[in-house]
Formats: sequence, structure tokens, C-alpha cells
Amino acid sequence: MKFLTMIYAVPDAWSPEDHAVALEESIDLCRELDSLDKFVDAAPLDQNAPIKVVRVRNGERIVSDGPFAETKEQLGGFFLIDVDNLDEAVEVAGRIPGTTRGTTVIRPLVPLPQLDHFPSRQPAKASKGRLIAGWMLSGLLAVFLILLSASGKFTDWEGKDEMFAKFGFSEQLMFNIGIVEVVITLLFLFPRTAFLGSILLTAYLGGATVTHVRVEDPFFMPILMGVLVWVACGLRQPGIFSLAVGRAR
Repeated sequence: MKFLTMIYAVPDAWSPEDHAVALEESIDLCRELDSLDKFVDAAPLDQNAPIKVVRVRNGERIVSDGPFAETKEQLGGFFLIDVDNLDEAVEVAGRIPGTTRGTTVIRPLVPLPQLDHFPSRQPAKASKGRLIAGWMLSGLLAVFLILLSASGKFTDWEGKDEMFAKFGFSEQLMFNIGIVEVVITLLFLFPRTAFLGSILLTAYLGGATVTHVRVEDPFFMPILMGVLVWVACGLRQPGIFSLAVGRAR
């Protein structure tokens, strides 16, 4: 549930030094709320900028200098938070530095499902250039994984038995592994399952890395492939990069 907390205070109640300290404390609070996935937005208002009050009466727009309310306290900033209930919103408001010298008003927001389809509320979309690069890289990965790697587990070729014996895998087991490789690669290619496919490919390539380490073969290729899988997925779906640094919403 989203709540808007509005901080009202007398403009000259803060010295420049106190204001700087309160700003740092507010940023720390924002950082903490963000780590708990309860932060939406926050900002102080520019107290030096002119304030305008707009009213419309009988179809005529009337603009006057603000603030409109006859009070010494003015709106100084806000926190927009997403918490479970009003009690939690009150707890957060009590930790806002501005509350120590002013008044913080809490108002719940009324959700409007009619706005959910607005473009600005949709998940971030990749630019055309990033999308093309992502699909090109995904295609190259798929060619390697299906046409070069997995196909070798289904067909006969010189040295196949020796290689399988070196890894300690039977021909039937390698055949089954090839099927798994094809399936998870296809999951990676389909947009709706690309994230799941990336996770499964990472696990699969991790196993391949361990196999190569065990037989003392070079093992950098599976690791490189795993990195490229996530780069390709992130280029196609920008939210992946935000998720990687804990900023997804």
C-alpha cells in the first residue's frame, strides 16, 4: 500500500548546517527503505523558487503567489513509500528528520487500475539497437549450443567414444544431456521464458565448467558462455541489468 508523507516546517527553522545533516539522514533512510523494497520516491522542495497557486473559477484560470494557506509552516518535501499498513507508515514518518522540527502528514494513495496501461508504467523496453544486438548474440549462442555442442551428443564422429570416456559419461547419458541442452536453449530464446532459460543455462554451464576442471581441460569457455548468456538476455530485456544490481521494481 502506498502512502504519501508530506513534511511541513517553518522555512527558517533549519540552519544550513542542520539542513545538510538532515538531508544526509534522509538519504540514508531512503537507502534503507529501498533495500527493503518499500521506497518509491522522495524529494525536498526548492524553498527559494517562487510558489504559484492556481485556481479556476467560472472557467477562468487565476494564478497568484503562494503559499495559499495562511500558516507559517510550508510543505518542504515528501516521501512516497510502499508499506504494508498505516502503522508502518507512521513508523517511517517518525524517522524522517524533518518530523523533529515540523509536522509530517500521512495520506494513503488510492490505486487507479485505469492508469496501469499507460506507457510510463510499463516495464522498460530495450531500444531497437540493443534489441538487435541482444538477438544477434542470442542467435550466436544458440548456434553454438544446439548446432555445435548438443548435436555432437546425438551424432557419430571420430573420437567421440574417447572423449565421452575421458569425461566418465556413457553415450546414453550424453544423449540425455544433449536433450537438456536443446530444451533450455530454446527456453532462453523464447521471450517469455528467457529469464528462466538464462538461469538454467547458467546452471548447465556451471556443470560443464566443473567437468572440464575435473579432467584438467581448459574451462574458460563455459564461463564465458555463461556471461554472454546474461549479456544477451539483458540486452533483450533491460530489467535484467537493473535486477542484477538490486534496482528492479
